[in-house]
Amino acid sequence: MDYQHPFSHAVGEVTAQLVTLRADNQDKIIASTLQKLGTMLGVDRGYLFCFSENLAWMSNTHEWCAEGIEPQIERIQNVPTDTMPWWKEKIAQNKPVLIPAVSDLPLEAQQEREEFSSQGIQSLVCLPMIDERGHLIGFMGFDAVRKPRSWLEQEIEMLSLMAHLLAVAMGRSRAEVALRENVELLARSQQIAHLGSWKLDVPANRLHWSDEVYRIFGCVPQEFEATYEVFLSFVHPDDRAAVDAAYTRSVREKHDGYEIEHRIIRKDTGEERFVHEQYIHEFDDVGAVIRSIGMVHDITERKRAEEMLRHSYDLFQYIVEHMRSAVAVHDRNLNYIYVSQQYLREYKVKEKDIVGKHHYEVFPDLPQKWRDAHQRALAGEVLSAEEDPYFREDGSVEWTRWECRPWYDQDGSVGGIIVYTEVITERKRAEEEREKLQTQLIQAQKMEAVGRLAGGVAHDFNNMLTVILGGTEMAMEEAGGNDQLRNNLFEIQKAATRSADLTRQLLAFARRQTVAPKAVDINETVEGMLEMLLRLIGEDIHLIWRPGDNLYPVFIDPAQVDQILVNLCVNARDAIAGAGKITVETDNVCLDEAHFAKHAESVPGEFVMLAVSDNGCGMDTEVLGQLFEPFFTTKGVGKGTGLGLSTVDGIVRQNKGFIDVYSEPGHGTTFKIYLPQHAEKTAPKTEQKQAAPPEANRQVILLVEDESAILKMTTLMLEGLGYTVIAASTPGEAIRLAREYEGQIDLLITDVIMPEMNGRDLARNIISIFPEISRLFMSGYTADVIAHHGVLDAGVHFIQKPFSMNALAAKILEALDRGS
Repeated sequence: MDYQHPFSHAVGEVTAQLVTLRADNQDKIIASTLQKLGTMLGVDRGYLFCFSENLAWMSNTHEWCAEGIEPQIERIQNVPTDTMPWWKEKIAQNKPVLIPAVSDLPLEAQQEREEFSSQGIQSLVCLPMIDERGHLIGFMGFDAVRKPRSWLEQEIEMLSLMAHLLAVAMGRSRAEVALRENVELLARSQQIAHLGSWKLDVPANRLHWSDEVYRIFGCVPQEFEATYEVFLSFVHPDDRAAVDAAYTRSVREKHDGYEIEHRIIRKDTGEERFVHEQYIHEFDDVGAVIRSIGMVHDITERKRAEEMLRHSYDLFQYIVEHMRSAVAVHDRNLNYIYVSQQYLREYKVKEKDIVGKHHYEVFPDLPQKWRDAHQRALAGEVLSAEEDPYFREDGSVEWTRWECRPWYDQDGSVGGIIVYTEVITERKRAEEEREKLQTQLIQAQKMEAVGRLAGGVAHDFNNMLTVILGGTEMAMEEAGGNDQLRNNLFEIQKAATRSADLTRQLLAFARRQTVAPKAVDINETVEGMLEMLLRLIGEDIHLIWRPGDNLYPVFIDPAQVDQILVNLCVNARDAIAGAGKITVETDNVCLDEAHFAKHAESVPGEFVMLAVSDNGCGMDTEVLGQLFEPFFTTKGVGKGTGLGLSTVDGIVRQNKGFIDVYSEPGHGTTFKIYLPQHAEKTAPKTEQKQAAPPEANRQVILLVEDESAILKMTTLMLEGLGYTVIAASTPGEAIRLAREYEGQIDLLITDVIMPEMNGRDLARNIISIFPEISRLFMSGYTADVIAHHGVLDAGVHFIQKPFSMNALAAKILEALDRGS
């Protein structure tokens, strides 16, 4: 209450002042208002800003500063509001903008924070000024400079009221100024009309002019006594006789009056001007003219306007003649009354051959749709088309944009129609190209979305498959001679393996699978796959292998080449009904820029081509357009996932290559895969030394896995292989167990992504305890997630989940044999 009473009292004083706000005391009262409110609030600075009508600019119009506070008004004039976008958006909502601490402004308000800080502001509040029409005209603000300040809700409410009252008062002050200006404008407009009156006493030959007549004629009353002869002296010499004859004849013949246009010569400037004279006569009892009363109107501007109108018409004609649209104007009977030069050029006709003739006489074969459009336009409709094909006599197609609308006579009736046509063939082609590019963009975005989905589920799915595969392997070993149980377990193993393959296909399509690229000889890789491909395609299909000579290496994971071959050969096999042939061939090729018109992501250069061809059923254009869509398949339900070719496309794109497909129904299909040549030579084949199996219970393995099911299963697998296992579910537990272990730990097997710390950091900690320890990393995440952890680098041992017991055993032997 102690605070509220004096603040309310101050608000009352300010309100009373605002009620008396006028144009001549506006600045004084606004300054007083800012001082009183600022003093009562205990702030350091108060100010008023006004906006331009579109809120594009703002200026500091009034400012009050407490003692010792530096004014800012001089530097904040005509400031673009776009320099403070965050603040502008807030104030444009017509609500107070409260900033308790400038230093706490969000990141998107960086510009505002810098500006406020440069003024030394620590806290501020801005109140929008909304006038009686509800328009935002500016804002009132208060700054805390010396120390931060919080703002009470009651303060904000009262200040908002003050800002509104100030806006209303300023609006009324402006209205007062506007009213005064309008009164002055009305007085001036009487002069601007150039209309004066006069009266001639015929018997006395005394002429009385109004002030405006003197102004029109360029003289002042004190210079001479006005008479009829004086009036005639102002008339242009070439018009004087006609004016005198017209007046004297009307007097002599006792006409009621007359009107005439003529020129005058101003006395003061000698300028030639046009006037319109109109008057009436008054008669005495015997019918003699005793008085003439008239008006004189300066019509010089109208005459000039008429001249400008004629010029404007000429300019309009010039514009029409040089615009892109072809223009034709017809009367209500559809006879030509005007055509532009563009129309004559576009339709290959001559003006003399069509103007005055009926439209259908000039174009007798006009389509019915145009005849209907003409009739509807004559009935008052406006018709148009943004894109309309026009078929020329030579068979070519031109795209046009056209509009057909009525034009009206002075009485408001339809006088005829105007037809505008513009050839937009080039624009149409450009739009089609743009749509094509947009389709490609959407396709890329769609594939990226599916890729994110595949990568998201891969980790958990791979973890579960690891448990399933490991458990199945162990159960199969324990099944002994129970063939039925082993068969059932084998089916489970097959399903889990197929699920793992499906996951890899999804990741290959998404370009997120874990890969180990190296310089590869494609010929050697294909030859290593031939036996498997023969079994895959069956005995009825002949496999032809045509390797290219002196083939350059490519940089790719050999397993990805296997995936490409398997997917393409399976598709080729399914496209062949009965007997047939599949041809696999390779070659070195050099492609120029012309070849890359449909492969915007690729560049010309040297490539290695891998082609797979078949003489099967082929594909039509519609199927080719969807060929690499994820989940698209032409096979029956249950016979295909629709990921085979998507996988191939993902692998090829991941390795900076591209695919060309050639196919026609009934003529087979050829897939040509182009991979960039690699500069390095392929490493010569060497005999792989078979690692000796470890002795049971001799090696000790520290296993770290945060997924309890996998930790348990992997422990069982390792123990089944004869290793001693120290199992830990967190990195912290692993470090503790390592420090407590009195013997030697030979191998660390750790997950890459875990709580507390990642596998790489854990390995560094364990090495500090056991410097000679070997390391093997594992993960179910996709390559793009784990790549930055360094576990995919050359020389680092890594196994991708899911893995089998045999695969794990092989990786352990490799890690223990080679070290890390």
